[in-house]
Amino acid sequence: MADADLSSFFTPRNIALVGASDRSAWSAMVYYCFELYDHKGKLFAVNRGGKSAHGLPGYTSCTEIEDRVDAAFIYVPAGAVVEALHDAAAAGIRNAVIISSGFAETGAEGAAMQEDVVRTVRELGIRFMGPNSLGFANLAHDSVMTSVKTRKPVRTGHLAIISQSGALVNEMGKVAHCNGIGLAFLGATGNEAGLTITDLLGYLVDDDAVSAICIYSEGIRDHARFMAAATRAREARKPVVMLKLGRSAISGAIAEAHTGSLIGDDGVFDAMCQRTGVIRCASIEEVIATADLLGRIGPIDPPRLALSSISGGACALMADLADEHGLTVEPFTQETQDALRKVLPAFAATLNPLDVTGALVQQPEVWQDVIPIMARNANTGLAIVCQPIPNVDTEIESLTPSIRAIVAGFRAANQPAVIVDLSVQTRSKEQLELIGEIGVDVPVQGVGLVGVVDAGQVQDVGDSEAGVFLGEGLVVDRGRRQAAEPVDGGDVDGARRLLGDVVEVADSATPQVGGVGVGTAGDHRADPDLPVDELGVAVGRVGVPRGQPVGPVVDLDAAGPGLERILD
Repeated sequence: MADADLSSFFTPRNIALVGASDRSAWSAMVYYCFELYDHKGKLFAVNRGGKSAHGLPGYTSCTEIEDRVDAAFIYVPAGAVVEALHDAAAAGIRNAVIISSGFAETGAEGAAMQEDVVRTVRELGIRFMGPNSLGFANLAHDSVMTSVKTRKPVRTGHLAIISQSGALVNEMGKVAHCNGIGLAFLGATGNEAGLTITDLLGYLVDDDAVSAICIYSEGIRDHARFMAAATRAREARKPVVMLKLGRSAISGAIAEAHTGSLIGDDGVFDAMCQRTGVIRCASIEEVIATADLLGRIGPIDPPRLALSSISGGACALMADLADEHGLTVEPFTQETQDALRKVLPAFAATLNPLDVTGALVQQPEVWQDVIPIMARNANTGLAIVCQPIPNVDTEIESLTPSIRAIVAGFRAANQPAVIVDLSVQTRSKEQLELIGEIGVDVPVQGVGLVGVVDAGQVQDVGDSEAGVFLGEGLVVDRGRRQAAEPVDGGDVDGARRLLGDVVEVADSATPQVGGVGVGTAGDHRADPDLPVDELGVAVGRVGVPRGQPVGPVVDLDAAGPGLERILD
């Protein structure tokens, strides 16, 4: 779908619930969400019998509704979706979310039905999410079209969560809620025959209510547009943190069965993320915590840490994690060490990480002197204090003085700083109340979250088992999609116009080779005798030396035969 202003799509007020019925559990869930999120606008029940539902007036057609209707929320059987779209268009409705499933995720017959939906919306001029989409909740703008619940009380904040999977966006929302993190937006794109993750990302980059974006993706359909949107996010200093499937072959098969997605090669996607500043995480908890942290403090610049704790073990663990994730922990300057010696016990070392010792359990007020000194150390991008945050009644009295002193130290430093809990725990009501009371702005759980990557550096793409060339000149993504016809490997001039002289095109008269080869230097040259795969591209593995930049990427998994330039 072409780039367009989606602000009206994501802020509907009056909505037709097409398929609404008191006998449907899905319909009841949809209506409950409008009440839960306190949607601002009118709702109308549309069904074949014209019956009222959930206390709403009933209509047999959207055309019967006298009020202006901004969008249609469609959850009729798959075979009735096209008819529902025609009815919506006849009423002047140009925006829709289609919950209905039974399309491309079910196989060839469902895929053909999905194509009918796509042809219909193009003819009618309707923008839509779905099918198999659970819609969106635009909390920042009081507008809802979703069946994704949240826990009470609804927490509104700065974080956006978007996902192809409705279940995953629901789970990510729960993790955020349990940690006291408020949401500005959540959305589930489903099969992405209409709006995609990339479209939602582009919209959220431009929304001032959003400061960080979490993504769960089963496959990016338009790499170039995704990279453009991610680059805009980076320029806006708006972090994009992602949990993407594709590290194993079985996850690709699951994704195709789930939403009809084709994942593509993970090594190439890693290179795309590193080039555009997208941070990839390995778990839901890490995605939410990392996005929340960076959304509050912004990118860590420079990527150097000042670490401290009352525990020497915690200091060592944080140092290892920082090194593992490419963050620098340098010794404090002599000036900083001299200043620390004046406020710490004589037996305390002044290393970075800084073990302030258990003496600060008895004298927590010393944190108010220590934190400004370490935070203002030359070339420090973030100060981190690893400290348990009281979570139950028995801890509140003993640990609260330390937390108060640390927060006071943060304010005195006036530099980016964060408390990191020693482990991930369920936050209690008492802990959330304490955090709100004393103003702990960024209570991050788990020392593993020290690993906030400097995504601007291409560190290591690694080898690929999927036939991807990784070299100085070119990265070729074979993907997993069968092309309608072989890519024309004989178009030497066309390939060189696209990629420049780094491209070598093999002799198409030789049956063993053909398509686009890779021009690399030294010992990393691709094997010229590699066999040709079904797309006409030589299959093989070429490693990238650690620290070398990745060259241009050509996506042969684009719509239709041909080459699409992805990375310069």
